[in-house]
Order: sequence, then structure tokens, then C-alpha cells
Amino acid sequence: MQRRLALALAISLPTASSAATYTVGSDPACTHASIQSAIDAASAGDIGDQIIVAAPLITEVELNLANDSVAIRGGFANCSDAAPTGRTRLVGRNDPASRVLAITNMGNRIAVDLVDVDVLREVGSVGGGISVSGFGPVVLTLTRSSVSGHNATRGAGIDLSGPLSGPKTLRLVDSLVSGNRSVTGGGVYCNPGAVELDVGGSISGNEAQFGGGLAGEFCWVRLVGDSTTRLGGNVALVDGGGAYLSYNSSVSASRSPGATSGPVIDHNIAGGRGGAMHFAASGGAVLTDAVVRGNRAGDSGGAIYGINSDLRFDRGIDPCEPDACRVIADNHAGTNPSTPGRGGVIALINYSFVSLVGQSITGNSSRAGAVVHASPGVSLWITDSLVTTSQGADELYWAGGKGFLHVAGSTIADNVGLLGISSKNMVSATIDGSILGDPVPLVAPGSNSEIPTYATCSILHPLTPPMTGESRVARIADPGFIDAASGQYELRDDAPAIDFCTTSSSSEFDRLGAERGFPYRGNPVLRFDAGAFERTALFANGLEGD
Repeated sequence: MQRRLALALAISLPTASSAATYTVGSDPACTHASIQSAIDAASAGDIGDQIIVAAPLITEVELNLANDSVAIRGGFANCSDAAPTGRTRLVGRNDPASRVLAITNMGNRIAVDLVDVDVLREVGSVGGGISVSGFGPVVLTLTRSSVSGHNATRGAGIDLSGPLSGPKTLRLVDSLVSGNRSVTGGGVYCNPGAVELDVGGSISGNEAQFGGGLAGEFCWVRLVGDSTTRLGGNVALVDGGGAYLSYNSSVSASRSPGATSGPVIDHNIAGGRGGAMHFAASGGAVLTDAVVRGNRAGDSGGAIYGINSDLRFDRGIDPCEPDACRVIADNHAGTNPSTPGRGGVIALINYSFVSLVGQSITGNSSRAGAVVHASPGVSLWITDSLVTTSQGADELYWAGGKGFLHVAGSTIADNVGLLGISSKNMVSATIDGSILGDPVPLVAPGSNSEIPTYATCSILHPLTPPMTGESRVARIADPGFIDAASGQYELRDDAPAIDFCTTSSSSEFDRLGAERGFPYRGNPVLRFDAGAFERTALFANGLEGD
């Protein structure tokens, strides 16, 4: 969407039979000459009042709302118009102590629509564009809008802060927070509270030392919608390019019903750790049907860095476009040659858990742990996923101690420069119902102790070393991919991986959502395919199952 630098806040307000409408502008039909005077009038009225702004440009703006629930709508040509036809631009005061909009105290539900804020300002303490503070809860919803071009020491675009008893909520609906700069939380700062990016909501192109896009403590971040919902293109000079979160903060992502694409977390950069997200103290993420692509970290965690953090990449129920959902691609750790470069996608420490379900994991790289670097006590589960074209000088998964690795119903092939799939000092490593097309051990050589490794109902590369325990394992040079060179790792009709397993080792569905075990060649016992993809085409020999 082509956007001007715009600010707008929208919200559903409680119905009130006596709610009033105030109009702001210079024509005779207007009730007020300034937005602030209209706010003052509304504060003495009923919940649900709205303010209509009929002005294309208003300068030297400093608005204050206290205990008000009001809708501010811009873009009207005249105060008598029934609908907006343009936008209203608000230019704040060039004063570090000033805010374009300051919201305080409790019970506020604020709506502002089609109001542009696009002035570069002096560095202020907090909330260069909008500050939300006070003791009570506040809900702030931005609709069809943006907050841009502000500088501050914290939350340059929007600052949400207050006591734990009064959390603040920010919703971005078809709105953009962009081009803001600060020390902490370039776009948004949240403590405590929640930040929700709905369809078309985006925090992008912001910069900070910590949390280029946003930063928070006790902050819950939620991305909902499709590919227009984005946390992307933010830069942190130190940690957390997209987000820097601590004290049990969390991030979730989910796809809207009927959408064919998922929310996007992409092309964020951190000079240190956590290209997309950095969890400094506990917390974690549940990303369903998301796309995590092209994030970079100078040190560790090309996409995510976490301490005591649980990470789940999951899939929804509805089908989606193969490259528009459940993609973890082209993330990189170690852009700074002087750093170790750990965890092309994820770097975790201290007893964390990672689950990758139904994902396409491609083109990720680092010097240690091309996909995941974890230590100690971190467990990794890869289920119904494709892992390919990763690059590194160490393992695909580096586990520094007392961790578990479990691969089920997945395909791992054509990864480059790897010593093994996992590393030393693990409790155990297993591969079940999967295809391991790389000629590397499940556990890399040089382990400090003998680690139990198991392979069940899997197809392995002929050069893969033997494991501690093997049951129904075939070493086959060609597992039967349609065309691996072009990225088609689905199975040919004659693939030996078809109808190879007696049970589904992973879940009811494969990477693309096809039902496991159907169709089959005629043997109801051996009807489950090994690898990430269940062959769905009917066989030419007519022996397919019913």
C-alpha cells in the first residue's frame, strides 16, 4: 500500500444514546477551531463522542487526553461532509518535551482516523509521536494510518507505559509505524501491555540500539492476518532487530481465516543477537503459519535469540500457499566476521524448547548451528518439515549439552558444509519416518560420550554412518524426489520412500497438509510415506488404496 506518513487511531466505542459529534475546522459549520478544544468539550460529555477534523494540515500540535474515550477522524473536506475524502496532517511541535498525542489516566479508548504525522523532531525522552501512560488500562487502535519520523530515547513512535495494574493495548489495523529512531524501541515501547498487528498492520523501517521495531517488558506481541501484517526491515545496532523483549514477554502469529498467506517477520537486522527477535529473560514465541525470512544477526540467532525461551513454529488447519506460510528461509548469523556466528535461525541458552512443525526451512546459514545453536539442555523437535540448502561449517543443529533431538516425518537433504545433524553431549537423537539425504551422522564425530542414536522407518544416505539402534532403515542414494535441483522434494510415483512405514511417525498430515497414509499401493499395513511429503497422486498401476 502506498502510504504517506500518517497517524490514525480507531476503536469500537461503547454505545451511548447521547454521544455527541464535534467538528473542527475553519468553515462556519464547524463547532470548534482546534482539536484540543473539541477534546476538552468531549471530556465533559458521554463515552462514544467523536471529533471530525476538516483540515488538511494542522501545525504545532500537542494534544492531551485524560479519562476520555473519543474517536478523532480526519480527512474531511468540510465539517458538514458525511465521509472523509482525504487525510489530515498533524505536525507536532519541535520540542523534545512535546508529544503529538499524550494519553493519560484510566479508561481511555481512543480512535483517530486519517491523520498524518510526518515531522522529524528533536530527541525527546519517551514517545516522540504518542505517549500512553497513567495508572489505568488504555486501548489505542490505529486504523489506516502511520506514525513516522520521530526521535526519542524510548518508544520514538509510540510509548506504552505504566504500572502492572494498568496495562496498555495498542492495535495497528492497516497502519504503519515506520522511520522512527530511539535508544530502546525504535517504533514502539511497551511496559506493561500488548501490541497487536492486525491485517495490514506493520512495524517496519525503525531503528534503535535495542529493539529496532519494538521493545518491551511484560509485553505481549501478536501478529494476525496475512502477508500485509509485518514486522520487518527494522534495525537494532545491538540486539533485537525486530523486537527486544524481556520479563516473560511473548510473540504470537496466526493467519486470518480464509487468508492464503501468513504474517511476515522479515529482513530485520541486529548488530549483535536476535536479528528478528531477542528474548532477554524468559518468554518465547508461538508462530503459526508465519513467514520468517531474510533476518540477520552480527553474532547469534539470525532470526531469534533467547534465554530460557520456548519457541514453536506451528501450522494452522486451513491450507495456504506453499511459499506464503510456514517458511523459515534465508536467515543468517555471523555477519560480523569477528563473532562466532551461532544459530542461523535460532540461538538459545538455558533449558529451552524448540518445535518446528510443517515448516519449509531453507537457505539458512551460520558458522555454528546452521539452523539451531543451543546450550545447555535444549530440546529440538522437527516434525513434517523440509530442511534443505542450509550452510555452515558445523552441525545443522548444535547442542552443547543434555539436549534432545527428535526428527519425525521430515526430509533433510542438500545441506552444505555440515559435520552432522546434531552435536555433542546430548541425551539422545532420533530420526523416525524421515529421509536423511545428507551423508552425515546423526550425531557429529568428536562427541565426549557415546550418545544413543536411533533410526526407525527412515531412508538414509548410503554413506550415513550406522546408528546405535536401527529398525526398518534403508540406505538409498535416490529417495525418489521429483526434482531436488529445482527444490521439488515431493516424491515421484516410483519413489522407494512411498508406503515405507507401518505407522505415521509424525502427525496426521504432511508438510503441505495432505493426509498421511493415503493413497497407498494396496498394502494397508505399509501405507505411510517417509519424509515430509505424502504422495497424493494416484498410481498408474491401479493398485492404489480405496
